[in-house]
Amino acid sequence: MSNFPHIFISQAAMLQKVLPFMANATHYGKFQHVWARTATETESIHTYTSQGKETTRMAQPGDFIVKNRTTAAEEYVVEADKFHQRYQWLRNIAEGLDEYQPKGTVLALECDAELQKQLALGCPFEFEAAWGENQTVYTGDFLVCPPDKSEVYKISPVEFAQTYRPLP
Repeated sequence: MSNFPHIFISQAAMLQKVLPFMANATHYGKFQHVWARTATETESIHTYTSQGKETTRMAQPGDFIVKNRTTAAEEYVVEADKFHQRYQWLRNIAEGLDEYQPKGTVLALECDAELQKQLALGCPFEFEAAWGENQTVYTGDFLVCPPDKSEVYKISPVEFAQTYRPLP
């Protein structure tokens, strides 16, 4: 937990707060290719963005460790079934590392002053990500849901701009 006065929200409560606003959210497509490898053993993956440490997640054998091609080159974990739904293999880069093209979309809302007011949340606040770790949301971050609206997570604004575009 951070050292600032904050509000903490569970994943279920965060979904309940955010889902009504996702009806008017913008659809985005991830345009930036990623590099990925398959985890062969249990390992701890720390995600660092332009804002600093964002989260930590344990990768299990068979999960994919994804590396975004952003200035932060952040890494994160995606379960194999979700990975194959969201990415298409392009080519081998190096031993154990491949390049993939994203094929999924997301719904996203910028956490600006108006959304904070509508959600009755100030920034920063923390919520539990679907993988059980906390994510801290700052003004300007994006709250993101997959199309099935099964979870909500945050993406820092710099990395969001470097990887996502609004869909027509």
